[in-house]
Amino acid sequence: MDILVVAELPHLNGLTEDSVVNTFAVKTAAGWTGSALDLGDVTIPIAQFYTQATETGNTVAQFIGSGVSRAAGACKLRVYNLAGALSGGSHGSPIAMDTFTMGPIIGAPQLPEEVAVVLTLRALGWQEAAVEVPDGADPGTAVDRIKSRLTGRIYVGPLTTGTVGASEGGRTRISPTFRDTVADSANKTFDLLNLNLHKWSVWSRAFGALSPLTHVQTDNAFDTQRRRGTAPTIRTTTIL
Repeated sequence: MDILVVAELPHLNGLTEDSVVNTFAVKTAAGWTGSALDLGDVTIPIAQFYTQATETGNTVAQFIGSGVSRAAGACKLRVYNLAGALSGGSHGSPIAMDTFTMGPIIGAPQLPEEVAVVLTLRALGWQEAAVEVPDGADPGTAVDRIKSRLTGRIYVGPLTTGTVGASEGGRTRISPTFRDTVADSANKTFDLLNLNLHKWSVWSRAFGALSPLTHVQTDNAFDTQRRRGTAPTIRTTTIL
């Protein structure tokens, strides 16, 4: 079964529109149904992306900002069956749901809520794929970007100032510790899913298929997810 697991990290204010959402596409093992008996084979490894200790001695959760609720069971994992929706469109209601608790934070102030670190996902065939090829429907007038179809992204955030490393050329950089924490946690999640023959994947709507991951990547540049930005509460106007 091809599924999408939507992780919702709720804001302390309780407003749904302020929740952080990350998505994980998974090609499940034969016979997996999402029942109470086998649901945890998928949802536990994905929850542990945030909560498990890594080789750095840290968890991703320790660097997730204070705006995300740490209440017991507040974080939601909604599971959707992608049958009939692989090329896009609505994938209907969840077939299952699970919850988890975001782990404790290291005592550090939070960066602006839109600041994030990108975990880049690369799927089978990415290395050999052309960046662009002529479009089959209208050769010479448009291109297909095959590499991008085999690439996914997870915006990890909001973040604490504990993610800030040494500056480089006057530019603020992500700390090596946090980069390694995210990458190692992704590796552990991949391995935990793989133990039950589930394949963490990239979902390409253009291909209408899920392609299993082969590697992940982080870098030292902060990114922004503008939809997570905070609305102003005060404006200062100066009459000229």
